[in-house]
Amino acid sequence: MERAVEVLGWLSIAVFVVLALRSLGRVSRGSAPDRWLAASFASLALILVIGTVLPEDGPEDGASIWVTKILLAVLLAFPYLMLRFTASFHRERSRFDAIGLGAFAIVLAASLALPGEISDIDAERPGWLTLYLGVLLLYWTGLSVVATVRLWKAGRGHPTLTRRRLRLMGLAVAGLNVGLLIAGSAPGGSV
Repeated sequence: MERAVEVLGWLSIAVFVVLALRSLGRVSRGSAPDRWLAASFASLALILVIGTVLPEDGPEDGASIWVTKILLAVLLAFPYLMLRFTASFHRERSRFDAIGLGAFAIVLAASLALPGEISDIDAERPGWLTLYLGVLLLYWTGLSVVATVRLWKAGRGHPTLTRRRLRLMGLAVAGLNVGLLIAGSAPGGSV
């Protein structure tokens, strides 16, 4: 079973890297949706690739703490980038776009303000950490739901292939959110 999980992990990294490379290749000749989509896939691919390269028990010096915080910031950008991707289908600005940007700014500031080391994961979580994780899950879930609904609706009136692609992407965003919720609520799990 461990081997299957490892293979699936490498496969998911490969999928996101290929998606990022393909979407980055379209940026120069593409439109605003292409740029936002490329940024979304590139953020996840970057996190996955760097996560495999960095040692799990690296030194806890100031530089590695900031590398971790920067990677967290890139990861937290994903739901906002997906929101912007879906917003690029509409000409008018939505209140969700402004709310999404504000939520991203708040979560980013809170993430950068976290202490460098949270000791002993098995110990009882401090109240501020529980609050931070709740806000983080609310941010990710809220933006993911809006992006999923927008992708589903964007497929209406398009040819079958385009409609299926948009709806499949919406389901993938929802699936990532469910995975994050499961990982965050697992005993001893961390987001």
